Amino acid sequence: MKSKLLLAAIVLSLAACTQPASDIAATPDAPAAVADAPAKGDKPVCPEGTGYQVLPKGVKLTIDYHLRSDRIYTHKSGKSRRKVVLEVLSGDATGALAELETSMAKAGFTASPRKTGDNGRTTISYTKKGVGVVTVSSSNDVGDKPSNPGAKGTLMIDAPFKA
Repeated sequence: MKSKLLLAAIVLSLAACTQPASDIAATPDAPAAVADAPAKGDKPVCPEGTGYQVLPKGVKLTIDYHLRSDRIYTHKSGKSRRKVVLEVLSGDATGALAELETSMAKAGFTASPRKTGDNGRTTISYTKKGVGVVTVSSSNDVGDKPSNPGAKGTLMIDAPFKA
């Protein structure tokens, strides 16, 4: 008897977790819907400025990336800084850096001349009044053990941190 009740509870639990079928039938011209599109005028689920932000305020990236690490540390100057490492999943780190450069400029940051090291890592420092120095590095080398197996490069962003 107990096993029948347990089985019934499991079946009901699984049934409650399924999503209703889409109203759109899959045809060669119309693939099955993955998610319902928001109605015109609906507010986005995560409006800009809310949620977990890994980039400096006003900076946007449209490339696909994976958050590899996000650390707060104390610089030798005694000030707190945040170092974020993103794994680039679409294109490469060179293209991602170019997009980031454009977005940083639009957000009011001024770039210093770029430096490319012997290891192929490109570094650019940015400044903005009220923010301080933000250092960005890119590399097409993801290392021996990337967090995401699809990683094609990395972007590292080191910026002042204010709690």
